[in-house]
Amino acid sequence: MAAAWAGVVFMLLPDTIIPYDDDVGYLRSVVHTLQHGRPWTDDWLEPWAASLSAVTAALIRLTGSFSVEVESVLVVCAGLSVVLGVMLSMRRGVSWPGAVLSALVLLSFPTVLWKQTQFTSLAIYLPAMLGALLAAVGWYSSSHSWWR
Repeated sequence: MAAAWAGVVFMLLPDTIIPYDDDVGYLRSVVHTLQHGRPWTDDWLEPWAASLSAVTAALIRLTGSFSVEVESVLVVCAGLSVVLGVMLSMRRGVSWPGAVLSALVLLSFPTVLWKQTQFTSLAIYLPAMLGALLAAVGWYSSSHSWWR
């Protein structure tokens, strides 16, 4: 299911990198990270955006392809969001089909889907938030028997 969703996000991406909205700043952050040899954010971007720059720059150094890595980061983060969304729902007692459906409904909401196709830090924010929620639910439910 994660691979299928990642494929959907991949199909929605343009054939080449076309910066729109604030993608320009994030793309410049990757270029600056490559130039400076350490995580770097451009102008208005908060420090959290350094994670996107660092991951993308590291992959570019490994493969040598800027466009492939920008798209790969978006696709992998989208797939990871599905996995974590399903795990979070299942942790709360939802059946596997219901968990998959709830994750896909959340991720296909127009605003969320749109942001998954933009090269912004939301690509990393979304799976990070779902992972944090999963960790919190796991901790809280193990500490409080009435929670589950």
